Amino acid sequence: MTARWHRVGPYLLIAATMVAALIRRANGFTSHSLFFDDAWAALPSHVGAGTALQMSVSTPLWTMVERWWILLNPHSTSWSQFPPYVCGALGSVLVFPLLRRFGASRWAAAIGTSLLAVSPMITTYSTRVKPYTAEMLLAIGLYFLADRARRDRHIRSLAIFSLAGVASFAVSFALFSTVAALWLVMAWQVRRDTSSRLRVLSGGIITAVLLGAVAAPYVVNRPPSLGDNWVNRGYMFGYDSLHRFVHNVIQIFAGFTHAFINYGFSSRFAAGVNYPAVWGVAIVTLIITALVVWRVRHLDLALRRAVAPVAWVVPVSFLAAVLDAFPFGDGRTDIVFYPALLVVLVLVLDDSVRRVVVARGWSWRRVSAVVALVAVLAGVDIFWRSPALYPKIDVRNLYAMILKQWKPGDVIVVPAFVTYTWADEGLTPFHVVIGDAKQWPQGFRVVSDDPRVIFPINWTGYDTQLKTLRFHHPRVWYIGYTLGVWNPYAVKGKFVDGIPMSNYTLGTLQAYGWRTSWFPNYSINTYATPLTYQPNKPASPF
Repeated sequence: MTARWHRVGPYLLIAATMVAALIRRANGFTSHSLFFDDAWAALPSHVGAGTALQMSVSTPLWTMVERWWILLNPHSTSWSQFPPYVCGALGSVLVFPLLRRFGASRWAAAIGTSLLAVSPMITTYSTRVKPYTAEMLLAIGLYFLADRARRDRHIRSLAIFSLAGVASFAVSFALFSTVAALWLVMAWQVRRDTSSRLRVLSGGIITAVLLGAVAAPYVVNRPPSLGDNWVNRGYMFGYDSLHRFVHNVIQIFAGFTHAFINYGFSSRFAAGVNYPAVWGVAIVTLIITALVVWRVRHLDLALRRAVAPVAWVVPVSFLAAVLDAFPFGDGRTDIVFYPALLVVLVLVLDDSVRRVVVARGWSWRRVSAVVALVAVLAGVDIFWRSPALYPKIDVRNLYAMILKQWKPGDVIVVPAFVTYTWADEGLTPFHVVIGDAKQWPQGFRVVSDDPRVIFPINWTGYDTQLKTLRFHHPRVWYIGYTLGVWNPYAVKGKFVDGIPMSNYTLGTLQAYGWRTSWFPNYSINTYATPLTYQPNKPASPF
């Protein structure tokens, strides 16, 4: 019975975890409006294919696939969330054979797979209209193909890996670090092998040229504000001052750990200050990183050579943040190299436990059962603290409520954070502007074609459209939101034009993307506040 359980147990653990994870992730489907980040990703479905490609800053193929999918059922928000859900499910399952391929025991592979299945970031972004779970799935596929090419070094295997790398990169540029690391390490390993060196180097060079051809149009037109946005949030290095540099390094390491295990930081840290807990977590993360690197050096040589291409994906991704090319530590952008990190951690822990068992003469089955129990308890804790809740934002009913109370001369002001959602719902006519002087980090902005509805011109700063509102409109409907993020129309709870407005409160999604462990309420609660320009008369939101 014990031997049978030792064989069957890992698969039962994976099955139970995946069922629970898929049910939990499904809670993230919504019938309301799409949240800001999802709405701008869905907006290409409102325009032609040529314009849609231009609206994609770094995910051209994903944008087109998602656009095609949405057009099959354009009136369902949950329909648009389905592709990331499927990708998240497939990626979570395929990690098991990946770990087994690199020599992990059944129990070790099952534990790693189960922990990935309950990952807070994957749980959240399995129902977001974004490519993060697809990036993870494609990365896993590339690891399989790269290992096959590394083993046989046949021109066919190298060609398949090259084409897969270029296609994956076209889906999302976030896979550049993955493709680059796999080719670089493979080239390094064959540097003394004259029989296959030329084939591997040729394949790497051809891949690099094709990647450049795909990326060139987007790199040239990349919005400058995109990189600035990541630096300001602390997930790329930033070199304008020593304080910025140190803060961003700490933010990157602490941010990664926070997202990876959903450690509940205080909201005081959400403001980006040097809160002691952040320094502590960052230091612990660095120590654990050093220990893992040290243990990797003690692995069997054949195993080190096999896992090296995958293992180097994480440091190459970190190097991209050092060069201010790609963010690191934001959580959602880290999902792409979660499988690579998991491979290293599982193999190191598996090897370490085996060595201890042999040295102490303990029973491997009993030790693996204890380790599995500890991992299950940790997974349950992470699972319990990581519900898949979608931000509840409903501008359709809000707009209907405004129209019932509409008076001649009224005007609606929509803040930047709601603009894409408003446009995606098609509440007012709009057109898309790409690559102008007012570039937003998303690479495009929407302009209202209805004079009664004002969309912001700038992503940040004061909007000059507001200067003359008081002279031409007796009442302004301001569309507010209760999410604690930067708002171009409000400064410390006051309208920038000097008109009093009600304060908006923090939701559970904190500034800079940080969130607490518990989620008492995950609603953005979009609301409308009529501002009447009458002195000493407070606004009355509903």
